[in-house]
Amino acid sequence: MRCRRGPRLRAQSLGLAQRAYLPGDREAHKSPRRTDGCRSLSGHDASAVPFTVNGVAYYVVIFDQGPAWIDSLPMRAQQDWAGHAKFMNSLTADGFVVLGGPIGDGTRHGARLIVKSDTEQDVQERMTDDPWARLGLLVMESIEEWEVLLSSEPDD
Repeated sequence: MRCRRGPRLRAQSLGLAQRAYLPGDREAHKSPRRTDGCRSLSGHDASAVPFTVNGVAYYVVIFDQGPAWIDSLPMRAQQDWAGHAKFMNSLTADGFVVLGGPIGDGTRHGARLIVKSDTEQDVQERMTDDPWARLGLLVMESIEEWEVLLSSEPDD
């Protein structure tokens, strides 16, 4: 038997067991089990080509409020809200941003984006053009490759 390697391959083609986890499930924090006798993708080389769904690589971008954020002002009253909103709307219209928005209870501003991109470097470069990043209102904490195991998107 020949094992197919490489994070670009879809979960189904790799023989990963398809399963949704329930709260309290002991297996919830383990990598999916291969059903074809080959090793799992967990721990694959992060410099390799990203894992994809229907040929699309996804990343999770985590932001925290920056030093210029004024706690006493609501989000839409921060400096250059209109510029930030226009920038984010353009990324969404381009299909780069899939989902995004603030998280938490509002005591500290943080945000998450799910983006489509070929590389982490592309994500970094595109996000530096955000007016709020240039003003120090948002700080990008991390960009993480997202290995999507569950999706309602139809197979190509």
